[in-house]
Order: sequence, then structure tokens, then C-alpha cells
Amino acid sequence: MEWREWKAVDKWALVSEGGNHTAPHMDSHGYATWITVQEGSIGFGWMACPTKEEREAWMAEPDRYTEGP
Repeated sequence: MEWREWKAVDKWALVSEGGNHTAPHMDSHGYATWITVQEGSIGFGWMACPTKEEREAWMAEPDRYTEGP
């Protein structure tokens, strides 16, 4: 994988386990960042340039989808 594939900052996310905290901040690309869960759970996924079929499969079962590019 080449570095340029990770430069599209609006196409990826950081993931952390419970109990971690990052204070609200402005990151290097100018996006304001603050995500918190007070109770329950939150999840994020990432698909780089998904095909129409991959998007449809994910939309059909987003909590079970494990394929992708």
C-alpha cells in the first residue's frame, strides 16, 4: 500500500477501545474533532473506493459486513 492512499483524510478514521479519551481539538487538516459516547456503543468502518456492489452489501447488513476492497 502506498502512502498516497492514506492522504485522503476524509476517507479514514481512528479507532479506540473503551476508556480512552481525546480532548476536543483541531487536527492538522483543519477538521474539528470530538467524538464521545456516554453510554452504549459506537462504531466506524472504512471502505476505500467501494464498488456499487460493496456499498449495497454493506447497506443491506452494516453490522455484519466484513468484505471490501
